[in-house]
Amino acid sequence: MAFVRINGLTVPVADVTKALTEVGRRGDAFDGSHQMERRGVKRVYSMQTTPLSEIDAEAVVSAVMGLGDHWTFDADLWSDKGLGVNDSSSGYLTSNSDAADGDPVVDQWGHSESKFGGGALRVEGQTTNLFTTAQAECSSVTGFTAVGTASRNTTAFNKWEGSSCIAVTCSAFSDGIHTPTVAVTGGGSYSGSVYVKPTSAITIGASLIGDVGGTIASEPVACAADTWTRIQLSGTADASDTTAYVELLCLASSGVFYMDGLQIENLSIPTRWTSTNRAADDDLEYIMPFHPSSDMTVSWWMKAVGSLGSNRYVWRIYDGVGTSENAFRAFCPSAGSMRIKAGAYQVDHTLADEGWHHYAAVYRANAETGEANLSLYVDGVLDDSDDSGTAWSISASTHYLYIGNYEDNEHQYEAAYDDFAVVPYAMTAAQAAAIYAMGKALPQFPKVYADGDLMPDDTLGALFVGQVTDVAYVQRQDGGTWRNNMQVVTFTLTEAAAR
Repeated sequence: MAFVRINGLTVPVADVTKALTEVGRRGDAFDGSHQMERRGVKRVYSMQTTPLSEIDAEAVVSAVMGLGDHWTFDADLWSDKGLGVNDSSSGYLTSNSDAADGDPVVDQWGHSESKFGGGALRVEGQTTNLFTTAQAECSSVTGFTAVGTASRNTTAFNKWEGSSCIAVTCSAFSDGIHTPTVAVTGGGSYSGSVYVKPTSAITIGASLIGDVGGTIASEPVACAADTWTRIQLSGTADASDTTAYVELLCLASSGVFYMDGLQIENLSIPTRWTSTNRAADDDLEYIMPFHPSSDMTVSWWMKAVGSLGSNRYVWRIYDGVGTSENAFRAFCPSAGSMRIKAGAYQVDHTLADEGWHHYAAVYRANAETGEANLSLYVDGVLDDSDDSGTAWSISASTHYLYIGNYEDNEHQYEAAYDDFAVVPYAMTAAQAAAIYAMGKALPQFPKVYADGDLMPDDTLGALFVGQVTDVAYVQRQDGGTWRNNMQVVTFTLTEAAAR
């Protein structure tokens, strides 16, 4: 049977026709000669599904029409369809895959700052940097001490963010730089982080050092040439320490590196860097337009960090009317774990590392039986599911989406987010696997990616705009039971760009 995949959702179809529509005009000149102004053609596929259950038909309609909202976070906080922030959001930033000077940005394990394209959402839950603004932004060398024969100066030509950074020129092994000191409490947990870019590939010896007990944390980090690498350090200060600083040493005979985005925090895990002038009371809130009383999927890519306390929220969908428990939500109840809940349903996941991973939280209801299922797919594979609760519903047609927070400034989860989508249908296991495997972001809604085997020699791996033209009710057997509410969906897919 012929089928098509729409954003990874497999749709069984029949009675398929294909047409070519011209882009441009045909006409005749006054002298009768034929004139062709056609600039290209678009493929248009018309088809109908085989009989589907109401739930499956709803998923096809939603997928074809590109329903839902999708955020790329490439340059701003707006969704593809123009859904803007409803509340203060100055603490929620889009971080580019490239730095302010145009060079790429990675962490010390080689993971990009964004999963796809130009950027990602970066959440900073608290203003926790112990350095002053000038020190954190590396806009002045005041208080920064050269180590060995090194020299240091500010430069505006190489910078991760802001207007400048500090350049360190080393002419001997273990030359480098000490940052200014910050006050610490003996025995406390501290972390340090900094962005470093060398002009040639070198290893940087990075250390977080206390004034009495010495090294709190230390690690050699291989840094690629002309690439900003975020170095992270964590450890416990000696009981006698009163101050601490970050040391960066060139573990080569010579070299030049730049440093920017500096932090020391009284935290066991370094958070995302942002300006210390960030507003204190921020949340990222959207008012969602559709009613989520039945099936729903939240799909997102996330670069995790360890939780900085209990109940740090990844996202939350809430009607503002019912109790806080009556919400579809993802949060980290403790360090290294994530929990998805929809009413009484619950699934759990262990966060494995700080790399990019794809997550799809899927809630599927059965209106006839009142039963439901909550599933979590991680990197295209079912991770956990729960069908033991009672059906979940939201009581209002207008409801709120929070990304990276609960609805206040105390429960942010300091992660990076990319390709975030909320759709009003339940993704299948095959679709979750396909989205993970396709290696690119979802298209800008309402456009869809379509592929499949509709035509033996004509692959549909392109962008299309879908239109549902009819939904017909038919009587068919479903699992051995005759039903008169099976549905046949008729729709078209029109190529988004001319060929």
